[in-house]
Amino acid sequence: MTQLDVDPSADTLAGYLLPPEAYTSEAWFAREQRELFDRCWAFVAMADDVPAVGDYLAVQVGTHPIVVVRGLDGRLRAFHNLCRHRGMVMLEGSGNVRTGISCLYHHWNYGLDGALRRVPQLDRFNGMELGDWGLLPAALGVAMGMVFVHPDPDAGSLADWLGDFDELTGGFQPDTLAEGVRVSYEFDANWKLWAENHIDVLHLWYLHARTLAEYDHAASSWSTCGRHWVFYEPPRHGKVLPPMVEASGMPVIPHISPSWYGSGAHLIFPNLTMATGANFWMTYQVTPLSAERSRLDMRVRAVPGTDPALVQAFADAGRDLFEHEDIKACELMQQAMRSPRFVVGPLARSHEEPILVFQRNVLDYVPR
Repeated sequence: MTQLDVDPSADTLAGYLLPPEAYTSEAWFAREQRELFDRCWAFVAMADDVPAVGDYLAVQVGTHPIVVVRGLDGRLRAFHNLCRHRGMVMLEGSGNVRTGISCLYHHWNYGLDGALRRVPQLDRFNGMELGDWGLLPAALGVAMGMVFVHPDPDAGSLADWLGDFDELTGGFQPDTLAEGVRVSYEFDANWKLWAENHIDVLHLWYLHARTLAEYDHAASSWSTCGRHWVFYEPPRHGKVLPPMVEASGMPVIPHISPSWYGSGAHLIFPNLTMATGANFWMTYQVTPLSAERSRLDMRVRAVPGTDPALVQAFADAGRDLFEHEDIKACELMQQAMRSPRFVVGPLARSHEEPILVFQRNVLDYVPR
């Protein structure tokens, strides 16, 4: 495991642990898919995305096509989305397959529990036993109404992976909230630049000098939870509700403490960034599309019954901040990474240290 080489008496930390090619090389991108994303729990849905028996969602986790489906018993399960006959991907997007999962190529049919139920012209398969050829399982876990999958069915538990994350982030219950906005957009930067920007405390004073001015950055605090990152800062001037949140008109979430009415900003390693406030809970997951292009999927949940127009206006303000500040910074950093003269100087102790912690975690999976 790579360790940070830090002099406790120093005011700054050493430069990046990751080399520029970690952000620009397609070979490094391919390694990340195999060595990082294939080996981590991945957020893929909210449980209410697949509410009815037979509802499914097809997703990509690293190099693995995966399908999440709700069974006849009401349970969610995850399988490798590959027919056991010729290995074809069977399901795309989302929908309902209550009558079973069928491969369009040769019509092998599987139950919602993954068992192979029917093979046309079975007599031509030399005594084949249907029970031996069910769908390959993947691991699935649900926490806070969030559905995670892992390609390895024998992965450790999701509870162990998340640790005390729920407790450390205010005890929000997103499964009791209603989704008001969902939007995706792409940008020209490596996914890690988004994650590093998200956990960079120092930039709050400068990049977001106007948009986040009502928060007390000096009173902020962060901590790690396993490989994950937790951050909170209160409103300025002793206010209970940040003015921007109060002006949104959205009702306060009843089950959270006023001590969490400020700005929460968190990371579930490797690529799920999150934000919380008095009247919202949101995820904005960054997905690598190539070494230098990423997709951001933003989802905002609020108290059920909240006027959709208010949630939309709140999300639009957040998207504007992302596009004109955070994404802009990431794209400019990506340009810099291509320069032969690119170099990272000393980093600010504490405020930029989370970046090195994140990079160390990446290197644990994808060593130099």
